[in-house]
Amino acid sequence: MNTHDFLERALTLAEQGRYTTYPNPRVGCVIAKDGTILGEGYHQYAGQEHAEINALQNVKDKGLSSEGATAYVTLEPCNHHGKTPPCAWALINAGIKEVVIASRDPNPEASNGWQTLVNAGIAVSQYQPLTQAADMLNRGFFKAKRLGMPFVTLKSAISLDGRIALKSGESKWITGTEAREDAQRIRAASSAILTGTGTVLTDNPRYTVRPSAEFGDNPRQPLRVIIDAKARLRPELQIFQQGGPILLITLAASQQALSEIFASANIPTEVEIKTVDADSSGRVDLAKLLHVLATEYHCYDLMVEAGGQLSGAFVQANLVDEFVIYQAPTFLGHEAKACYYLNIPTMAAQKRLTVSALQTLGNDIKYIATPQKTHDPDL
Repeated sequence: MNTHDFLERALTLAEQGRYTTYPNPRVGCVIAKDGTILGEGYHQYAGQEHAEINALQNVKDKGLSSEGATAYVTLEPCNHHGKTPPCAWALINAGIKEVVIASRDPNPEASNGWQTLVNAGIAVSQYQPLTQAADMLNRGFFKAKRLGMPFVTLKSAISLDGRIALKSGESKWITGTEAREDAQRIRAASSAILTGTGTVLTDNPRYTVRPSAEFGDNPRQPLRVIIDAKARLRPELQIFQQGGPILLITLAASQQALSEIFASANIPTEVEIKTVDADSSGRVDLAKLLHVLATEYHCYDLMVEAGGQLSGAFVQANLVDEFVIYQAPTFLGHEAKACYYLNIPTMAAQKRLTVSALQTLGNDIKYIATPQKTHDPDL
């Protein structure tokens, strides 16, 4: 085995923490010597041991020594005391002679692990061929630490004619079981799910991660964020009967009314009310909301599941990093509700996407797409 093999294995290990490490990044580590793996580990839960510590312990459990070995880590070892001691010093104290990483850590609180290792006489290098894959694994964490904004995934389930619900609001179900199960994976990997009042009032959703063999019997529930600028929500709605935290986003003018509605509500859900400034149109400023979610609530991977108005507002403001669209082979008609409410006055202003992946799920098609930076005005 070589460097590429060891780091690929470390990435596979890191992937096992996809649904459980929030708000920490997903990290895997392999300890090897003379082409042979001595031990391995990954970060499993926030507040518990990091990948390097688990890998070093795995070596000890086998009755082996890490002295003179190389550590292959998907992310630069941390150098700060958080809920756990710094991993850089654990590697130093274990006698590791070399560290190969895939990604540099953008978190200023955890940075300088590289320099700490070098100062201790350990050879440190970055293996570039797997940097992109390692960065993708923690894309929300990276964006939040660098820009103070979460990675925004806008999920939609649509008909062939681009509709998400009938005129009456009925929408269950457009897509099939396979597509809905796949959307659960996005939920489970997200820090938070954001929606609007209209969707909650019309669909009465739960927006939870369901127990399963993949997520466990008691899966981590993302923070549910609901924009309610006019204090229209009521405690009896299903979303407030599930337990788990909910953050209600409102404007200053509606905060008192919303607080009174939920002040004496007998519900199992922890509800917090947060005001965000309005934009020029008098609605909640979405860019400011995203900054609040990333910096105050540590929401790094945000899934937006909303109606056409809120989804369209995200698109119009260029705040979507990735679109996940499930399209069913069905028609709902011209009076049905549109997926995105957009104001596009000219063809030059159209919102073009680049499709990065296509997948068949049962009888539906899943698109993964990203906004194009530029497009040809002659199209």
